[in-house]
Amino acid sequence: MIRLLSSLRQRKGRDATGLFLLEGRRAAEEALSHGNVRYLAYAPEALDEAKREQLGQQVMEALRVGRGPLQTVQGPLSLLASLTTLDTPPPVLAAAEWPWTLPGDPAGPLQEPGSGSALPELWVVLDEVQDPGNVGTIIRSAAAAGATGVLASVGSADPRSPKVVRATAGVLFQIPVYSRVDIVAWLQAARRRGLLLVASHPRGSVPYFRVDWTQPAALVVGNEGQGVRPAVMEQCVLRAVIPAVRPVESLNVGIAAAVILNEALRQRWSLPGMPES
Repeated sequence: MIRLLSSLRQRKGRDATGLFLLEGRRAAEEALSHGNVRYLAYAPEALDEAKREQLGQQVMEALRVGRGPLQTVQGPLSLLASLTTLDTPPPVLAAAEWPWTLPGDPAGPLQEPGSGSALPELWVVLDEVQDPGNVGTIIRSAAAAGATGVLASVGSADPRSPKVVRATAGVLFQIPVYSRVDIVAWLQAARRRGLLLVASHPRGSVPYFRVDWTQPAALVVGNEGQGVRPAVMEQCVLRAVIPAVRPVESLNVGIAAAVILNEALRQRWSLPGMPES
């Protein structure tokens, strides 16, 4: 179990096991409540009695509802220090199953009629976004905006990596996130299905707030240095720009995605299926 937890710091270990690492008590408790945790390691010395009791209750509840098998191990904080990617070891580490699997059909995971969602689809597509912090921020923004899901291309940072997981601030069990997607094939299928495909571009022709985000759509954001690749851009029918009063460099991709997604949320707020204000 210790060797397995250690292996999850690297993509090779995550690929081999289908598990990912959650660092910290809150992240572990979120996984216990909403995911399938397979391994849990904690340092009793670093938790007060109330927190130890709460953690134990969540472990028992996960087992009660059938989210096992779940193995736990107690150890000194020095043990957790050897397993974490953090400079300061957290008192709890967990290994959970990755909850999202992309269907083999490139058209998946597009919604089918009657899928249960009253809102038009809104996908966020990452084209070789390589910084883990940006990927995590975009996933978090997509969840807040009520997006359908996030698709990360080959060449994007692994959404299962500890840095991305931390940057998502606990939303990975709330919004589907798929990695290593052939996004050109996916966008082609999405276009055939009638989705509006919009690329974020610093020299786009349409201000992002002029785009009709109330229809089924996909927002494509690109690599930090190169932007959206030409082959991906060819699939998009609109290039949306975030206007600037002064001639500044384009916004960080995580910030740009958050700005556009917030506009999509604003436009969709009055649609059926959204929370009542």
